[in-house]
Amino acid sequence: MNYRFLQTQLKPYKAAGYTTIRFNAKKAELETEYYRLLQLGLSQGQLESAIADHQTDAINGIDPLEVLATPERYKLSQIKAKVFQLANLSNLNISNLKELRENYPLIQAKAFNFRHKSAWIKCLQLISEITQSSHSNQIFYQAVERAIEIELKSQEDDFHRYETPDPDLYTILSDYNLAGISWEKQPSDQGELMRSYILHKCRDAGLDPDQYFISQL
Repeated sequence: MNYRFLQTQLKPYKAAGYTTIRFNAKKAELETEYYRLLQLGLSQGQLESAIADHQTDAINGIDPLEVLATPERYKLSQIKAKVFQLANLSNLNISNLKELRENYPLIQAKAFNFRHKSAWIKCLQLISEITQSSHSNQIFYQAVERAIEIELKSQEDDFHRYETPDPDLYTILSDYNLAGISWEKQPSDQGELMRSYILHKCRDAGLDPDQYFISQL
């Protein structure tokens, strides 16, 4: 069996994580591995799906801090893939650099030279910070909505700082470590963000915003 043929046939199996054999191994070893993998009975579609899953798992396993500490361990393609994965956590469906800049003005403002790997590493750190802040904000928003839902159900007038049914609610609402709208070029003031959101949600629900710790923000 042709040596190059064996390498070509084994390549997709290696990409899918089914084998770790080196392509420069002896021909007999490649041939043995080739026949072993054939016994798996995978169709082309199953193999392609396995490759996609394996690549996703590999990207999920990339830690931006590790990339910053040991960039030589990561290929540029892996770093790019991680950037776009994080950028799409908000279901933005970003697929290219132009869309990345349009949706994240902070990245546009940095004027990264994306012809170099170092720029992609810096971009990865920034997008990681942005998405982490966005996640924290989402927790805050959900807490406000949960508080309003509780109030609408109870219809009580004593929903104040020390009488909330949820002991963790005030902690969440008053957490000044929550970031502003971090994907903006100039992030909003933390207090202003909280105040604005609570006012908006309370007014929509016909509730008194003073009951939602607004004086504490």
